[in-house]
Amino acid sequence: MSQTIVIDGVFFQINQWSGIAKYWKILLQQLDEHLTTLLDTQKPIIYVLARGDSDWLRNQDFKNIKIIPYQFFEPIAALSDYAETGELCKKLDATCFISSYYTLAYGVKNIGFAYDFIPEHLGAMNSIGWKLKELYMSSINECFTISESTSRDASIFYPNICKRSETIIYPPMVKEEFGAATQQDQRILRKKLNLKYPYLVIPGHRGGYKNVQLLNHALIEKGPETAKLCLGVIVTSGEELSDYDCQLYDTHFTFGIRRFHLDHEDMRPLLSGAELLFYPSTLEGFGYPIVEALAAQCPVITTGSTSIPEITKHASPGEFKIISGYNPAEALNTIVKMMHARPKVSLKTVQSLKQAFCTSAGSKLLTMIAQLSQQVSVPSDSYLSPCLSLDGLIA
Repeated sequence: MSQTIVIDGVFFQINQWSGIAKYWKILLQQLDEHLTTLLDTQKPIIYVLARGDSDWLRNQDFKNIKIIPYQFFEPIAALSDYAETGELCKKLDATCFISSYYTLAYGVKNIGFAYDFIPEHLGAMNSIGWKLKELYMSSINECFTISESTSRDASIFYPNICKRSETIIYPPMVKEEFGAATQQDQRILRKKLNLKYPYLVIPGHRGGYKNVQLLNHALIEKGPETAKLCLGVIVTSGEELSDYDCQLYDTHFTFGIRRFHLDHEDMRPLLSGAELLFYPSTLEGFGYPIVEALAAQCPVITTGSTSIPEITKHASPGEFKIISGYNPAEALNTIVKMMHARPKVSLKTVQSLKQAFCTSAGSKLLTMIAQLSQQVSVPSDSYLSPCLSLDGLIA
């Protein structure tokens, strides 16, 4: 008898453009393609719940996966949602339920999915969202993770979770992301953005554990009287640049700092033409920007924190530099040294990354779901009855 799997696509309601969204976009496409290779008698039935707007999910023309438009997820009414989702799963005769972002389905077997344990590391679990994550992680005993580091953290912070290497599903990438963009594509992007100078790239959010303030501190320590670095700094997405940011970088970089919100298609030529990627993050679940940069043959300065060594182990010495993440002068000196060395990432490294992160995960995921669904338990709902009357009233 074939399995019926229900996947809650709730993350697409939250954010359709982040790394987790990219993860699920590629994973669902790989799942759909893998199902095409199976005999009808072997195919599981897969439903994906499209919550809220979730435009990407609703507009996908999957051949095998079935999309079910579903109610908007509201965290302050989470318990009611979990009960209703469980009832839906029972009507669909679901073998198991999997959430893309920390939601439960009561009354059916749940297999977890976790991306990082950054709030746990930071001791910042007081918001309603992270309290729901804590409930979720405490309610399951098997969990897919996206790196060895995340798998290890899952079992440390939540001892009820079994640590297994087989449940690590690394973030997948597509073959078009590997190798430098063509010179023509790089020229087109440079013309579009008016980039007539060498530059380094700082991707995404820059505050908190992303640790870009490390470079700010280095520039402040450097003092305004020292020579400028003959570079520009390009930040992609993330926070708006403040007047202070612009003044600080204009003082120390010949071409200052600029911020662009780029489509995914523009990132590869941007990275291929960059002198380096600066990514001093101290906590990661995986580290998409690092593998994307190395895959585009752009050298990287980063830390050796959490999951990052699982990516850099595929690169050759000199193509990346590891900094502590806590020493501003070290960070700035490493940028200067890499500017002088001007390394380029080899095709050997690109091929190694491709072998590690460009293999379809569809078959592995379905195999592990079939195995785990025999072992996982139904989440306890013993607290549900007295709590439901308060659901939606307490924020």
